[in-house]
Amino acid sequence: MDATLLSQVSQFKQAATKNTFISQKASTQNSYSTYTSDVNRKRKIVKPEKNETISKSQQASNSANFSVMARIVEYLRKRFLDKLNPLKWGLTLDEILQEMQIYDLNKKAINWLNENLPKNPKITQEEPGKFIFKPPYNISNPSALRNLLQKQMKSGECGLLHSELAECIPDVEYFISKIQQNVISIPTQFNKRKDTVYFFNDPTHDYELDDDFKALWRTIPVSHLDDRRIEEYLKKHNIKSIKDIQPKANNSGVPKRRARKRANVKQQNVHMDGILEEYAE
Repeated sequence: MDATLLSQVSQFKQAATKNTFISQKASTQNSYSTYTSDVNRKRKIVKPEKNETISKSQQASNSANFSVMARIVEYLRKRFLDKLNPLKWGLTLDEILQEMQIYDLNKKAINWLNENLPKNPKITQEEPGKFIFKPPYNISNPSALRNLLQKQMKSGECGLLHSELAECIPDVEYFISKIQQNVISIPTQFNKRKDTVYFFNDPTHDYELDDDFKALWRTIPVSHLDDRRIEEYLKKHNIKSIKDIQPKANNSGVPKRRARKRANVKQQNVHMDGILEEYAE
């Protein structure tokens, strides 16, 4: 075979192999495979900042501390308002946690409770470090409740709600039954819940009208008087009637448009008046 033909065949084969290699490389680059290399995985992983992790941990610890404090307040309230055996002496935080069987608190949470329990409005301290439930009012017996209602009435304040008294005394109904004659109870609704409000019933405010006064009141006839005569009587005694004290209408609104007067229109065929006749059937 000719040497030139052999050289052309070898050149053709080399060119063909180069083209196939380039096409394979391009196909691998443009492929949409879900496989990611280890390098890409390392690039995609973004570690959270230290400040974010600290803030999240603080929020979690604060929410846990507040939930524990709410449980402590509820425990002290039930302990204070126990009907059979009300316990009205203070406890330290360690004693409270032991009675509640809470043993999984760390030192940081205990320090937080020691700092924030005295700030709770529903807790007071008899001695430093001894906590007890703080009721809205100090009521020890039915007479103290009667005195409190009387004080509220004299000072012009509102009555006492049943829900408020339920946080002061173990059995509200028993105390109310003992002073029933001095209490006025009215059903009401407070914070979208049914409730009862109690007022002091002052016996000095109860009085009856004499029968003579009632008879004199009923002997005055007013059925024959109409509104006009009543108004004349009021004017005669310099008493302003309701019509006089009514506020005047404010005419500051949009003024009404006046109707335009039509101009004198010239009449047509005036010279034919009296000549034309109508021949209606």
